[in-house]
Amino acid sequence: MNSAETESTDQQNTIEAVENDNQDNENGGLNDSNSNQEENNNEIEDFEYEEYDEAVAYQSDQEERVNNIILKQHNYLNDKAGWGGAESFDHEELQNDEDWQALRDDINYLKNDGFAESKILIDMKNAHSMADLVENGDSMALRFLHRIFHDLDMDINETDADRYWNVTHAFGSGNNHEIIYAYLTGDQE
Repeated sequence: MNSAETESTDQQNTIEAVENDNQDNENGGLNDSNSNQEENNNEIEDFEYEEYDEAVAYQSDQEERVNNIILKQHNYLNDKAGWGGAESFDHEELQNDEDWQALRDDINYLKNDGFAESKILIDMKNAHSMADLVENGDSMALRFLHRIFHDLDMDINETDADRYWNVTHAFGSGNNHEIIYAYLTGDQE
């Protein structure tokens, strides 16, 4: 299989995973999430991505703290989004959820003070925007937010998992990260 076929297969596998998740969604899949996402398109960040050569760079003396945050927030998002949690979460409760607020604070820290100029800043921008959508009740955005931290934890901390979503700019291969971009910009097929 050549690299173009591999990229196409990787992207199709991610699309199928999203479709499978949607079939499990008691509200009928992306339909509810899309309507929430479309309503909130004006609230998400500008999606002009910057170009970076390096996958991951840290601000001075921040690597250990950053890596611990990635691990901690992946575990939190496992509990919040995994095992049917994305379908049953109450976005209105997030306003008073200290753990959710810690996640939001950590994303801002990672984006502004933890990571230096590198591709992972695009992933933090995506995570920030997904969190905005989650706060407006978008369950698919919660899944995508989890997948970003899941993949980063696997790559940065070498955490074991039975699945790799391949959705980050920093480490993903192929074009699977474009699914995140398409979701955030409402550019889905």
